[in-house]
Order: sequence, then structure tokens, then C-alpha cells
Amino acid sequence: MLLFAILALGILTMWVPARWALTAFELAILAGAAFQLLKHHLRFHPSLALLAAVIGWGGAQWLAGWSADAFRTQEELLNWTVRLAAFAWALSLDGHPRHRLLTAGVWLAA
Repeated sequence: MLLFAILALGILTMWVPARWALTAFELAILAGAAFQLLKHHLRFHPSLALLAAVIGWGGAQWLAGWSADAFRTQEELLNWTVRLAAFAWALSLDGHPRHRLLTAGVWLAA
């Protein structure tokens, strides 16, 4: 339920123009995924490899200087890393918590 609470608060604070709201969301997702990694092993799924490839490609562009805007590339690398962490965290949930997360997400969207 912690993942759902973080995602719900992230959605509810999307309208905040200040950077602090996005930073708090990113830190919460990264900390939660790191804790889940230390507590339980994260499950591997082919989709994780695709997300990691996106991050790798962006990192290669940034390091090689192929990016038109290096700062924007760094921001997008962070965004995709947070997406990878959130997806890996959601995959690591077992049966009942995953079902509750999906059900709560549907109710939030309704």
C-alpha cells in the first residue's frame, strides 16, 4: 500500500509548479524500491530490460555529447530511472498486495 500512497500523492501533486513536489516523489519511489531490493529480491521481467536499455541509451548520449541539451537529458535519465524503480517495485509485490495496488489504482482513476 505504500507504493499506492506514493503514486497517489504523486498524481495529486502534479499541479504544483515548484520542483520540490517532483523531487519528493522521485526520492520516495527510489527509496522504496531500494528498500524492497534490500528486503526482498526484485523480480526480473523482460520489460525491466527494455526500461534499462532506454536509460543506457540516454546515458550513452549524455556521456558521448550527442545530446542537444545535456541538462534536459540528465533530467530525463532521472525520470526514466524512477519509472524503472517504480515498475520493479510493483513487480516485486506478491499476489494479494499487487491485486490491492491495481484495484486501488482503478478506484483512484475513476
